[in-house]
Amino acid sequence: MCEGYGLIGSFEAGTRERPHVPEVVRPSLRRTDDGVWVVMARKVARHIDGDRFIPATGGAPYPRDAIAECRRGRSHAVPDEDCSCGFHAVSEAAPEPYGGRFTVLEVALSGRILASHWIRGGLLFRAERQTVITWSDITAPQPVRLPDRPPQPPTPPLEPGGRTARLRPPDPRGLDRAGLRLPVREPQVVRLADDAGYCVLDARQREPRGHRNRWQHRQDAATDGVLIEIS
Repeated sequence: MCEGYGLIGSFEAGTRERPHVPEVVRPSLRRTDDGVWVVMARKVARHIDGDRFIPATGGAPYPRDAIAECRRGRSHAVPDEDCSCGFHAVSEAAPEPYGGRFTVLEVALSGRILASHWIRGGLLFRAERQTVITWSDITAPQPVRLPDRPPQPPTPPLEPGGRTARLRPPDPRGLDRAGLRLPVREPQVVRLADDAGYCVLDARQREPRGHRNRWQHRQDAATDGVLIEIS
C-alpha cells in the first residue's frame, strides 16, 4: 500500500473559493471551467469496463465519479486522520514501471482532503470525492527499478532558430473533452479500501529517516486496514 507520513494539511476543495492550502499543495490545485477548485492527482488502478475501476490492491469497484464513506462503518468524516478511508492518489507518478495490466488515472479530488508526504517523494492525498478525468491502459512485463538520475533537457533543434517538435497528446477519454468540469449529477457513494497503486508491487519501500510516525496506515490481509504501532 502507498503510505504517507507527516500530515501536511486538511482542507475542503470543490468550491468556487480558492482553498487555503500549504505551499507544497498549491501546484496540484486546478480551477475547472465552471469555476470550481479541485486537486489534480494520479493513481494506478484496474479498468473493468465502461467507467468502472478496481483499486490496484483489489476489492470493491468504484465508478468514474464517486463519494467515499468509511468501509468499516464508522461515523467520522471521510477521510479521517486515524483511518485509511477515502480515495487515495499522489501528486507525482512513480518513476518505476509495474508489472501486469494496469490503468493510469488522472483524477480530480474534491470535498474533504488530507495531504501528507509520500515516501517516494511528492504528496499523498486522501479525498472524500474522486472524479476520473482521463485514463490510459498500459502493460508492463515485470517491475524494474530504474536508476535515479536528474531529468535531461530536450534535444536542441538541428537548425539554428528552429524549435524542438512536440508530439500532440492523444485525445483524452475524459468526462468533458471541451475542458475540465465536474459532473452535475449526484455522485454515487461507495465503500472501498482504496490505494494509489504505485506501491502495490514494491513492498521494499522504506520511510525516510527522521520522518517516522508512531502510527502508520496499512491495508493488507493481516491488519484489514487498521492502524498499527511501529517502533
